[in-house]
Amino acid sequence: MVKPLTATQLALLLTQWSGKKPSGEDMDYLIESGYLVKDEKDSSRLVLGDRGSIILAAVINTVPFKTSTTPT
Repeated sequence: MVKPLTATQLALLLTQWSGKKPSGEDMDYLIESGYLVKDEKDSSRLVLGDRGSIILAAVINTVPFKTSTTPT
């Protein structure tokens, strides 16, 4: 059985694997759980599913970003 992934691990995997062909246990878990889905136009590619989009957005929103304060 595949262990559940942390949100950060999941975001990294989704970012790395989106658009690639499925392979390995982690990939199977991501597909079965709805984090990644097959692309409607090209079934050999994967895109973010609803669950993947929500997790990725949540992780991005919690990561502190440096912003430039230089006037334009």
